[in-house]
Amino acid sequence: MHDLEHDTVVRSLCGGAQLRRVAPVQEWRVEPELGTDRLVLSLTTGAGGVCSFLVDSVDALDIAEVLNRRTQPSVPRPLPAGSPSSPVEC
Repeated sequence: MHDLEHDTVVRSLCGGAQLRRVAPVQEWRVEPELGTDRLVLSLTTGAGGVCSFLVDSVDALDIAEVLNRRTQPSVPRPLPAGSPSSPVEC
């Protein structure tokens, strides 16, 4: 069984490795804020912790784009002419 919270290393926006304390998301919910175009994003952890964030629609679109891009399978790039037919592992 995995711990509910653990430390992990991420590549930060500046390119360096950073240690982060994380908890897996057990449930998430996106609800509209009444009277605006903003959304409330609520995340629930396995330990029952809940945190909600108010997200502008433009930021929501940006988040969706990044999540979509980060979860797509890698598409192999064609090898340049004259390259061996299979990649060489170092």
